[in-house]
Amino acid sequence: MPIMSGMDAYLRGLYTYYARNSKQQDYQAGGYGLLNLYFGVRARGGVWDVTAFAKNATNTNRALQVDKVMNLLLQDQGFTPYFPQPGYTSVRVTPWREFGLQVRYSFGAR
Repeated sequence: MPIMSGMDAYLRGLYTYYARNSKQQDYQAGGYGLLNLYFGVRARGGVWDVTAFAKNATNTNRALQVDKVMNLLLQDQGFTPYFPQPGYTSVRVTPWREFGLQVRYSFGAR
């Protein structure tokens, strides 16, 4: 949308829905959606562009994958009866909410 002579403003949103995931036998990740928002101002000729963005704007938090960490080194050597498993869990989660500013300038002839 034009805002001043020679400048345009824009607003853009991107919503991505991920369905329920059951890749693992012992854990099932529920469905969730991520919303990314972008607001910017640019020159009509495309010489420069300034964009503010919010990724995962709704701050959606989901555990996507959960794995028990086993001490494979001890297991392979036959020491498992003498040393307990560490009991740690590895978890992969959705990306954190992120805010930023992107500035672009095109040098040279247009």
